[in-house]
Formats: sequence, structure tokens, C-alpha cells
Amino acid sequence: MHHGEKSREELLQEIARLEERIAELEKAEEKWKLQAEEALRVSEAKYCTIFDLSPVSLWEEDISLVRKALGRLKAAGVQDFGQYFDERQDFVTRIMHMVKIIDVNEATLTLYGARSKEEVIGSLDRILLPESLKTFKEFLIAIAEGRNFFKTETVNRTLQGETIHLLLTAMIPPEDSSYRNLLIGIVDITDRKKLERELLKIQKLESLGLLAGGIAHDFNNLLTAIVGNISLGKMNVLPGDKVYRWLDEAEKASLRAKGLTQQLLTFSKGGAPVKKVLALGELVRESAGFTVRGSKVRCEYYIPPDLWTVEADEGQISQVIHNLIINAEQAMPDGGTIRVHCCNSVVSPESVLPLKSGRYIKISIQDQGIGIPPDYLGKIFDPYFTTKQKGSGLGLATAHAIINKHGGHITVESALRVGATFHLYLPSSSREVCSGRKREKPLIGHGKVLIMDDEEAVRNIAGEILRDFGYEARFASDGAEAVSLYEQAKKADRGFDAVILDLTIPGGMGGLEALRKLQEIDPLVRAIVSSGYSIDPVLKEYRKYGFKGAVVKPYRVEELNKEVYEVVHGIR
Repeated sequence: MHHGEKSREELLQEIARLEERIAELEKAEEKWKLQAEEALRVSEAKYCTIFDLSPVSLWEEDISLVRKALGRLKAAGVQDFGQYFDERQDFVTRIMHMVKIIDVNEATLTLYGARSKEEVIGSLDRILLPESLKTFKEFLIAIAEGRNFFKTETVNRTLQGETIHLLLTAMIPPEDSSYRNLLIGIVDITDRKKLERELLKIQKLESLGLLAGGIAHDFNNLLTAIVGNISLGKMNVLPGDKVYRWLDEAEKASLRAKGLTQQLLTFSKGGAPVKKVLALGELVRESAGFTVRGSKVRCEYYIPPDLWTVEADEGQISQVIHNLIINAEQAMPDGGTIRVHCCNSVVSPESVLPLKSGRYIKISIQDQGIGIPPDYLGKIFDPYFTTKQKGSGLGLATAHAIINKHGGHITVESALRVGATFHLYLPSSSREVCSGRKREKPLIGHGKVLIMDDEEAVRNIAGEILRDFGYEARFASDGAEAVSLYEQAKKADRGFDAVILDLTIPGGMGGLEALRKLQEIDPLVRAIVSSGYSIDPVLKEYRKYGFKGAVVKPYRVEELNKEVYEVVHGIR
């Protein structure tokens, strides 16, 4: 044995130590493998738990066949995939069938109305709509371009055929990734899209309300001239004359025309009622009769002579009756009878009606139509809810809003193939009123009245009316001119006994600002506000703003004369 060489015994010992180390390493490797397998099992279990219990709809898609198809297109030289797919819709549909759903979670089953995963797992054409094709094309382009993230809104359908709006998010794994499947998260945004549509409708309605407000000013100015001249004509014809009847019908039609803008204004802007004491029976009969004129239906009335009065906005209540009669008429396309019943009603504290106890007028409007399905009864007063192809869904919603603003209530009862009955409750008034249709003794007055209005036709007819009843009339086209004329007359000691101020003057000083300046000149100025924009709060609470009276355009002769007489002669 040479010096320095290991003995056989030493070599054997070293080999034994190496074998022992190898055994330890093998044992450690086995332990590591077991730990790795356990970690993977735990990780997969966590993934499965998260996947199954996630409140978000999750599914796994196998897109391997899609990738191969896109790869062949790239090899063939296709570069603009968007144009390629637009020109080959059938090809896109074929690729769609290559996508297979591997797994879905419980939230997905709920979203699509499935009882088991087997009902969903399969080709996508079971849940995709034709509108979904555009979204799928965008998804294919994202894969072809190598993007790793895709997000879009789309529409699908449930297994029951109901359309649902979805927010879809997908993480697209790279082609060289060990994980080749696609994980997609889906959030149901159907309610959000519905809300967005409703908000858009409201915004459109508000825009129309603003437009209608502008139209109402000009429209009612024209009607004021028409109604004023008709009223003057009636004063010079005997009530029994047929010309008087023609003029009376023309006056009613002109006043109804005011409601064309009022319906939209009332609903969209929430106009407060401009109330006065009304004999409701006459108003109901006129409004209902006017609505069914020329139609296949007729109205039967029961209106007792001792019906209590109400304090209400004549135009708005007329609109409610009109809307309900139209609704009844549309429920009877082949004609029939609408029964209109009015009665005095006392609501007791024990009543189930959501009303304060007290005296009410109850109006019932009953049709013989097809009736309202039970599922719809709770929805008919909702804005935009309608079962009619040409309906706007605003008629009953507007009626409901108006009755609520009057402190009343509206209910409905119905039976299929029997008809529907609407019941209106309006608080009664203790005040009495004489029918505005009766020919009363004219109130002849005296004094000097300044009429401010931007429309010459309105100034002329108002002046003509007042001169017929004993007043001297002067005119101004805007607030600034009215203030100047008022100041000049006061300095000359020939002041005005009353001033009629138009509330809205486009491009000029309106009635409210003019009144403030007039009060600086004369704190005792007696002013009457006038406007065709009847939902303006100034008309409802005119005393709060410093006015002594108010007239809503279009007005009849007796309305303007009464207001001016009471203001000029200190009754107000």
C-alpha cells in the first residue's frame, strides 16, 4: 500500500456514509413530494371552494380548438381579424361552437336558471343571443392579438329564455402557459341597465318638461286671446241662442287644449295644484263627456245634487278624469258603457284607506273591459308601465301624482273579463261655490289698470275685457316699461289702481322682478300675477310674493273681471 492511499476499510466506510446520505436525500425528497402534493391538494381545494362559493358567476372554458383555428388564420397571412370576421359571419359561428364549457359554479347555475352543471356545460349557443355575436368577435380578436385581459358588456339568455345583461371579464392565459383554460367572471348588471334606461327616460321627460314649459307660455298666450274673445262674444248673445251654444263649446275646447302641455308639466316637474273651490260634479261630467266624444263608448253618470265641494286645481282634476276615461275607453275597443259615480264619503279613523279621517268626495269610474291581470294591479301606477303598444305609461302615473298632491287617494279593483273600477278620494271643502257656468250679474268697477304682457294679443283682449267692465286700461310689453309707466303716473298724481303682471317675459323683466321695483316706488301697489305656466309656485302662493291676486292663462272674461274687481276695490 502506497503512502497516502486509503485502506479498503476506509473506502468502505466512505461508501457507507455516501449511501446513508443518499438515503437521507431520498427520504427528504419523498417527504417534499408528499408536502408538495399536499400543498397542491390544499391549493386545489381552496380554488374549488372559492370557485364554487363565489357570489360572482365563474366558468372555465376550453379554448384550445379556438387557438388552433386562429393559428391557422395567422399562418395563412390574416392580419386584420376584425375585417376578416365581419366578412365571414358563418366562420365566427363555427368557431363559437369550438368553445366548450369545462366547469361552472353555483352562482352560474342561479344566473342562468339551471338545476345542474350538466344543463349548462356544453356549447355556448344555448345561452348566446344573436346580439352576443359582436361581443364574441371582440373576444376572438383579443385572443388573436395576444392580449391577456378582456372586459366587455354583453347580453345572454337564461335557460328559460329571459334576456340578461352581463359584465364579462376574462384573463387570457399565454399560449405557452401550463394553464391553458380560460377563466371567466360574469356579473349580472340587468338591474343596473334597467335603472340606466329609467334614468334616461326621466332625463328625457325632464327635457320635454322644460320644452313644454316654454311652449306652454306661448301656447296659453294664444289661447288667452281666443278664450277672451269667445267669452266676450258669449256676453253679447242670449244663452238660449244656438250661437251661444257654439261659443260655449268652443270655449270648453279651448280650455281643454291647455291640458296638452299640463300633463307633461305636472308629472315631470311635480307642479303644486293651484286650488280654488269647485263644484266637482259639473267638472267630472264635462271632462268625461269631452273625452268620449266621437268614440264607441258612452258614459252613464250618477252625480247627486248635494255633492260636497272641493278645493282643487280645476285643470289637474280634469286631466285625471280625462286619463281615467281614456284608460277605460282603451280597455273596450269594441265599445261599451263607462259608469261614472260620485258620492259624499266619510272616512273614519278605523278605515284601511291611507287617508286622514274626515269628509271626502268619492269618484268611481267603472268600465266593462277585459280587466287587469292580478300581477299588474300593483304596477299600473308606476311611471312608464303600460300594456298598450301605443301607451306612454304616464296617464295613470300622472293621475296618481295629482291625486296625492291634493291630499287624496286613488285605488283600483278589477276582475278579468269583467272590467276595472278606479276609485278617487278628494278632501271636501266647507266652502260653497256658485257654478262658473251660470250667467251672473257683471261686476262693474272703475279705476285705472296697467296691463303688462309680452304678447300684444293678450294685452288687447285683457284691455277690451276691462274696458267693458268700466276700467281704464294702459299697456306695457315688459317689466321695465311697466315700472316706468307706473312711476310716471304716480308722479303725475294719476296712479294706477291695479297692475296685471305677466310672470314670464322672454328676454325681458318678468312680473316678479317688476313687482319688487314697483314696491320700492309704492309699497301699497296692488298687483295681480298672470301666467300660462300654471305649475309655478308664485301662482299658488301669490300673497307670499307680494301679489294681491292671480289669474292663470287662458282665462275667461268673468275670471279676469272678478280678480281685478276684488283687488281694485279692496276686497283682497
